[in-house]
Amino acid sequence: MACGLLFLVAASVAHAQGRVILQQSVTVPASGSASNLYVPGRTTVSFDVNVEPGKRLLMVVLTEAQWQAASAGEKAEGNPLLRVVVSGVETQSIVLDRGTYVVAFIAQDNQTSTRLTLRARGSAS
Repeated sequence: MACGLLFLVAASVAHAQGRVILQQSVTVPASGSASNLYVPGRTTVSFDVNVEPGKRLLMVVLTEAQWQAASAGEKAEGNPLLRVVVSGVETQSIVLDRGTYVVAFIAQDNQTSTRLTLRARGSAS
């Protein structure tokens, strides 16, 4: 799972309800893109995604260790924490424990590039 374009964004989470912890608008190339997400404590993270009309992206949330293994061409241990194809406007939620995670997007259907707006909101779990 090599991603040619890597966006590194570290964010801290306050225990306020629905605080924005990551926000970006990017063009995801065919090779994919990824962002780092730091979670300092158990948090419900809601990812609001807006994918360019008519296109689809595979959204994957991995632990830092899984990402490092995959980036090195090795088999990552365990399943992704979240693995879903997103399109249009939708929200995906997951509970994450303290740690650093990677949110990756991979183009589907032989797309050359796809516009994406992502906003992650965190609230204490």
